[in-house]
Amino acid sequence: MGNALELKNVSKFYKLNSKDKELGLKDVSFNVKAGEIVAIIGPSGCGKTTLLKLIAGILENHEGSILYRGEKVDKARQDGQFSYIAQDSGLLPNRTVRQNIGLPFELCNVSDERAVAKSIKLVGLKGFEKFFPSELSGGLRQRVALARAIVSNPKFVLMDEPFSSLDEFTRESLDVELMNLHSKLKQTILFVTHNVEEAVFISDKIVIMRGTPGQVASIIKTNLNHERNLKLKSSKSFYNNLIKVQKELRKVIEC
Repeated sequence: MGNALELKNVSKFYKLNSKDKELGLKDVSFNVKAGEIVAIIGPSGCGKTTLLKLIAGILENHEGSILYRGEKVDKARQDGQFSYIAQDSGLLPNRTVRQNIGLPFELCNVSDERAVAKSIKLVGLKGFEKFFPSELSGGLRQRVALARAIVSNPKFVLMDEPFSSLDEFTRESLDVELMNLHSKLKQTILFVTHNVEEAVFISDKIVIMRGTPGQVASIIKTNLNHERNLKLKSSKSFYNNLIKVQKELRKVIEC
């Protein structure tokens, strides 16, 4: 299994004024293999969201290289290989569930009702097609955001704390749903979270960051089975990974 994404010494400066600038990320390097789920975790302000936005092309002007399958990431973005889910679901309030999910096609002046219907079914939204965002719970809104992110069948999904505003039960349910989707679609996922348990549950590998400026402190492979369900959380292997990540995070915070 080759690398889908390679980050090599990625740094990001923010211009403060005409003379001064601030370093937001410093020499961030790691790889994401095709089909992997990689979680990024670390204290607030260490540049996790900045990193995702650089990969997505929402932010520009960085140092170092971001490669997709060995080539500059720009073409893959233009070809629709990437999708991005922000912390806020980002749904348009005056559009129904179906219309929100179909937005990526509409922006490209095409239509694919079959793909929209498939996406709705995959994330469990059948029966909610004509609802507006204001009529949905937080969990359902995030399901719509997830459906919109996968509707055009991207190869790589960037997720920035998509379930952070939800209660623990709903978050846990959506984590399981995400794993079920991943087993069907085999997409590569880079997932930012503040929740250690979530990071261990969903990921093949965890990138722990420190900052400021944001840097990679350590990388931990979970070595857990790909079949993830809630029984896993009571296993010794899950507990051992949880303790390992927590210890690494304490080191980062205490530095």
